[in-house]
Order: sequence, then structure tokens, then C-alpha cells
Amino acid sequence: MGREGKPPRTLHRTGAADLRFLDRLLDDLDAFLMDDPSVGDEDRSLFLLAVSEVTTNIVTHGGPGATLTLDVGIHAEDLRARIDDTAPPALIDWNSVSLPSEEAVSGRGLAIAVAVLDELSHEATETGNVWLLRRSLSGSAHDGLGV
Repeated sequence: MGREGKPPRTLHRTGAADLRFLDRLLDDLDAFLMDDPSVGDEDRSLFLLAVSEVTTNIVTHGGPGATLTLDVGIHAEDLRARIDDTAPPALIDWNSVSLPSEEAVSGRGLAIAVAVLDELSHEATETGNVWLLRRSLSGSAHDGLGV
């Protein structure tokens, strides 16, 4: 069952960039995606994973007092998220984003997000960072992680 001709369903959450808010945010996002029959289990799981990886990086590296805002839309063809934070601007060398060795204990987040999304972009602003994520709904070809 698709969403053709329907306006996008949206979810908006904002709060402190801390683990307590992150847990609630991811639970709300999971429930929101599960509630829409046009979003299959694989799309839901992988989009949730990507959002989790990006938001966990914000919480981990954002510093005290940072806030995080998530806006998600379920569209006819894809899932989209915009994440705004007030953390210091993240400096990302996209050419070096890759999965680290198996022995590494960190550094997988953005590589995983890139692998499961069709688009991931970042812009550092005067007030923090803007992250845009997009995953096509089932039936689209994906690179990475076998999806």
C-alpha cells in the first residue's frame, strides 16, 4: 500500500542532545514508522539505524548544552529526515568516511548511515549543523550492506 497522492506524514521532536532524549526520540521514530503501512520492515529498520547513528554522534560529540531537532517525513517514494543541532560545527571529510577495521571500537556511524541511505548530506552553519537523510522506499536499489 503506497502513499501516492497523499501528503507526507511528519514527525517533529526537539530536545537536549543527551542520551535520555535520544532514547525517547528513537522510540518515537520507530513507532511513527511502524504505524505507516507503506513503510516496510527493512526500510524502517535501516532508516532508523541511520538516524540513530547520526543522532548518537551528535549526542557523543555535541558538547554540553547542545540541542537536537528531528523532522521526519514519510513521502510516497521515500523517507526523509532533517536533523538540526546546536553542536559545534562538525568538520567531515566525506572522502575518508569508511568502515574501520574490525578491531576499532568506534568510527562506524557515518559509514553505516552512508551505506543504508540514498542520500546523506551535512552543512555546518553559524548555529550548529544541518543533516539531511533520505532513503527510497522498497523496490529501489541500494548500495552497501547488501540492501
